[in-house]
Amino acid sequence: FATKVWNATRFALRHTADLNTPPGLPPAEGMDEASRWILARYDATLASANDALDGYRFYEAADALYHFVWGDFCDWYLEASKPALNGQEGPEAQNAARAVLGWVLERILALLHPFMPFITEELWHHLPWSKGDLIAAPWPGPSSRPADPALVQYFLDLQDLTQRIRNLRIQAGAKPGVRLRASLASSGQPAPAIPGWLVRMAGLAELQVVTREEDLLPGPREACRLGTVSVETGAVDPAEQQRQEKELVRVEAELARVEEKLGNTAFTSRAPQEVVAKQAAIADELRTKAERIKAMLANGPK
Repeated sequence: FATKVWNATRFALRHTADLNTPPGLPPAEGMDEASRWILARYDATLASANDALDGYRFYEAADALYHFVWGDFCDWYLEASKPALNGQEGPEAQNAARAVLGWVLERILALLHPFMPFITEELWHHLPWSKGDLIAAPWPGPSSRPADPALVQYFLDLQDLTQRIRNLRIQAGAKPGVRLRASLASSGQPAPAIPGWLVRMAGLAELQVVTREEDLLPGPREACRLGTVSVETGAVDPAEQQRQEKELVRVEAELARVEEKLGNTAFTSRAPQEVVAKQAAIADELRTKAERIKAMLANGPK
């Protein structure tokens, strides 16, 4: 975790090295979506951490900060903010993203200081606008920006979509460096906007948005918050094809065993209801897994 914070600070300093005064927050209308989202997540995390500290629940405070810094800030915000930071969305958005990046980083170091005093103090003195020691700095306050639950939900949906695509890549045995094509059949109207940074994060060459599941690319598919996503798996190598074929045999054999048990009236009439329900859930899970493997094999190398 300390290495993660160190590397995130190095990344931020590449974009904020010329900020000689503490960065202030720009108007919301000049920010990109990622910047507005990270401020909303910062405010929520600060409130959770303050509440935990007030109740002497130090573990809860540390846990809230850990997940915000590692997940929201490092894994998502730094990637999502790159188009704006690199000037791809215009100079106004670039300056706003630089200011938000520096503003949030400064407060991350202050919030982490009680738990990680030495590394945060060191990094604090690398901030070009810092004055004095971090140990004497005031405790951070909120951004005081209006809550935006729709934006927070939008990013939750994007995170879920990315994770589903990664799951399908793993199931397909796609090599990390291979960029696949994927498609999303949106369950909502209008169809959601998919930012380019998500396509890169998910390891894709392209992500098509369609209106019907019938138009999805061939390959394994999975339901997500935004609809149904499929990944075209023509890049699966023969060794992975063989492994999946063996896995399909195992899954179908296990499914047959569970279905035989569920078809036995002696079992379903005598076993507790929760036991029968659990076996039925296992059968559903095995059917879904078998369907995914079959879809992958149907699109694999011939």
